[in-house]
This record gives sequence, structure tokens and C-alpha cells, in this order.
Amino acid sequence: MRIITLVFLFVFSSFSQAGYPEGFQAFIEGDYQAAFYEYKSEAEQGNPFAQADLGDMYYHGVGVVQDDSQALKWFRKAADQSHSRAQYNLGVMYENGKGVKQDYNQAIKWWCMAAEQGHYGADYNLGMMFYRGTGVPKDREEAARRLLKVAKQGIPGAQYQLGLMYMNGDGAVKSLSQAKHWLNRAYENIDPDISKDAKKAQEKMDFTSPKIQLF
Repeated sequence: MRIITLVFLFVFSSFSQAGYPEGFQAFIEGDYQAAFYEYKSEAEQGNPFAQADLGDMYYHGVGVVQDDSQALKWFRKAADQSHSRAQYNLGVMYENGKGVKQDYNQAIKWWCMAAEQGHYGADYNLGMMFYRGTGVPKDREEAARRLLKVAKQGIPGAQYQLGLMYMNGDGAVKSLSQAKHWLNRAYENIDPDISKDAKKAQEKMDFTSPKIQLF
């Protein structure tokens, strides 16, 4: 199961400084140059929400030439002000080595900060790092703990991985009923890749435990 690497883009906040809402409005209307101007003005004044969105624009090359180093710069400024999405995005850049040397320790550091603020993408990525032992000692129980928290929020990758862990007794007490529950949840998700993988897991369980009806 892949780690989530998508940088979430342009989440509106209620930050009260004048330029930020104007920038957001310009963005949703498709006037990316105006949005960039407003975000940059606010970001330079220390607005962490504008800094995070400016980082998004540089990361994706929307309204500006794509520039990983600038994305990293603005994500870091926002992350240093405890902006959870910027912390998550900064972790993604360190994990992938985009705009900076790949550093799993830094990725984990920033994801831990984001997860403490309730960022489920960060918790999912941490769960997978613990599952694989990437950048941290392998700890399947810690992986299961984090993935369960995320799965309850409807994240399909976590639901699928958790289902496999229950099916195999891997980091969690083996439970075919729990495996059924979480694989069903993943299978019902709109992500076709997750659904296909969950279906394969279902077929495997049907073969090994023919008396159990999963779907």
C-alpha cells in the first residue's frame, strides 16, 4: 500500500487578515495571478495560511512557474507557525526528496507534528512508515494503532491495510470479522485501485475460510 504523497491544495480558513480571503476568492474564480499576488503579499507579512497556499501554488505550478525550492520555503514558514497542512506537505517533500535531500527522519518529524493536530494523512503515512520500518524501527502494533484511527475517518488506504493486518494477525489480533469489516469499507470506496486490491484480499479469504461470507 502506497504512502499518501499528494499535497493537499488550497484549503480555505477563516484567517481574518484582509488579503487572504481576496486571494482565496480569486483562486476559486480561476484568476491565479491575482490569487498569487494576494497570497504572496499576505505570506510576506507572516500569514501562515497564505504561506501554506503560496507553497501549494509553487509546488503545483499554478499561477506561477513550478518551483520546489520556493514551495519548501513557504511550507516551512507556515509549518514553523504550527500550520498542520504545511507540516504534512513539508514531510511529503522530505519523504520524496523534492526540493531537498531525502530525509525520512525529517519527514517523520513533521508528520508527527501534523498528526498531533489531527491531520489524518500524516497519521496514515506514519502508520505505513512503522509498518515497513522506514525511518523508524518496524512496529506493526504502532502501525495498526495509527491506521485504525485513520480508517475510522474513512481513509480507504488505511481501511484496506488494516483489513489485511486483521486477516493475517499482523500487528493486531487475528480477526476475520474485523478483516471483513475493513476490507468491505475499502471495497466500497470509489478508489478503483483500492477496490481491486480489497477484492483480491476478499477472494483469498474466501479460499482459506470458505464458511465466511465477506461481501
